[in-house]
Amino acid sequence: MIRRVAFPAFLVISLGFLIAAGFLAVTAFLGGCSDPTRPKPPQSCSTCLVPRTSPANVLQNLRVYYSIKDNSITAPDQAHQIAEEYRTLLHPDFKFYFLPNDVPPYYPQGWWGREPEVFSLDSLLTRKALGSLTDIKLSWNPGPDEPDNRMGAPPKSRHIKVNLILLDVIQGDVTYRVNNGVADFYFVPDPTDTTLYVITEWYDRQSTNAPIVNYHGNTALMIGAPTPSTQASTTWGRIKGLYH
Repeated sequence: MIRRVAFPAFLVISLGFLIAAGFLAVTAFLGGCSDPTRPKPPQSCSTCLVPRTSPANVLQNLRVYYSIKDNSITAPDQAHQIAEEYRTLLHPDFKFYFLPNDVPPYYPQGWWGREPEVFSLDSLLTRKALGSLTDIKLSWNPGPDEPDNRMGAPPKSRHIKVNLILLDVIQGDVTYRVNNGVADFYFVPDPTDTTLYVITEWYDRQSTNAPIVNYHGNTALMIGAPTPSTQASTTWGRIKGLYH
């Protein structure tokens, strides 16, 4: 009788130890998951470059290249490097479409391609590096990422309309400002890596009462340009042409 009682008792005690050990292991695991001392995933960063895995990310990088990466440049070589990085956002057949009154000389078709687009940013940033241009600031409000429903649109083409563009190019006492600007951006998968996106078309849509642009050689002269310590309302296309 003693053996019959002792053996089941041994099983009960052993089972109790196993349950307790399992409970402690589960508790430790759950506690570890919520441990405040563990490293947390990085927060989203509005001033960081991000992988071009979506059209929205491409626009994030464009804004960074235009108005944030230049904050620390001190030499033209750094400006050239940023411009080359900017090139990666653009499709080989990229087109920037100017408003009719903004078209620079030698572009009668009303748009320019990737090379002049990259050169324009390079020129802008080089002036910033050399100190002849004080600052560049850009903010905007991108809309939703939508399918490109235009007739004949490329496969998997996407569209984002950007509103409330505020671009300031500050040159000494004069600020050239794009205020409440609007633009349409179209995207396709990058031909070199279809998991990424690039900009294929960029339309400047803003209409404004900005001064009319006259071009002399490669220099854009604004009729009614601002006097010192004033602000000139303009368009993004005019700024591109001015610093081309």
